[in-house]
Amino acid sequence: MSFTVSNAVISQDVADTLLLVVALSMLLTPALFIIYDRIIAPRYATDHAAESFDELPDDNKIIIAGSGRMGSTIDNVLRLAGFHSTVIDFSIKRLRALQPFGVKNYFGDATRPDLLEAAGIDEASLLIIAIDNPEQVTKLVKYVCSNYPDLHVIARAFDNNHVYDLWASGCRDIIRENYDSSLRMGRSAFEALGISHNKAEQMIDVFNQHDKVSMVEVADAHQIGVPFHENKVFIDRLSKYLEEKNPQLKDAMKRIKDQAED
Repeated sequence: MSFTVSNAVISQDVADTLLLVVALSMLLTPALFIIYDRIIAPRYATDHAAESFDELPDDNKIIIAGSGRMGSTIDNVLRLAGFHSTVIDFSIKRLRALQPFGVKNYFGDATRPDLLEAAGIDEASLLIIAIDNPEQVTKLVKYVCSNYPDLHVIARAFDNNHVYDLWASGCRDIIRENYDSSLRMGRSAFEALGISHNKAEQMIDVFNQHDKVSMVEVADAHQIGVPFHENKVFIDRLSKYLEEKNPQLKDAMKRIKDQAED
C-alpha cells in the first residue's frame, strides 16, 4: 500500500481505510476459528449424531473412526455380513457419499470425547480406528483404552514403530495397513518363481507367525516418541532375537519348499 500511495495509484485516505480493514480481518479471523471449533462444530456434530444414532439397533454396536480407503472397506464388509456400524469422519464429502448406502455417520473429530459419547461409545461392543493420521490414532487409542478398558479396539497402524506406540498405549488388536498386502505380494512372488500355490501359502504363514511373535517379544523395549533406529535397547533386543530365530525360519521355509507335492 505504501508503494501504491507513493506512486499515486491510490490516495492516502483509501490506503488508511484498507489498512484498517486488513487489521480488523487479522484480528477477527482467529476469533472466528475459535468460535467455530468450540461452538459451531461441536453443536453440529452432536445434533447430527443424535439424529442418526437413535435408529441404530441395540446389539452389535460398532463404531468406525475414519471413512477413507480402509474405513469404508471395513464398513462395507461388516454391512454385507449383517452388522450395523456408525462411521465418524471429519470429511463431510465422504460422509455424504456414504449416506445413499444407508451408512449411519457423524461429522467431527473422533478424538473428541463428547462426539464419542454422542456416537454411543458407552454401549459399543467394538471400536475400529481407521483414521488416516498416526498421531490421531494414538491419541484416540490412549483415551479409549484408559476410559473404556472393556471395549474391544482394533487400530490401524502405519508402520512398526506405530505398532509399538499403540501397544504401549494399551491396544492389543493392531493392524499394519500395508502388512497383509505385502504378504500377498510375497506369496505371488513365490508363485512367480515356480513355487506352487499351496507351498507359497505355507511359507507365508510361517513367516507371518514368526513376525507376530517377534513383534510381541521386543514390544516392551519400545519407548514412545523414540524411533526404533534410535533406541539402542530395542535394537539389541531385536537383533538378538532375530539372530536366534532367523535360522529356524530359514530352515522351515526350506523344508516347505523342498517337500514333495501330494
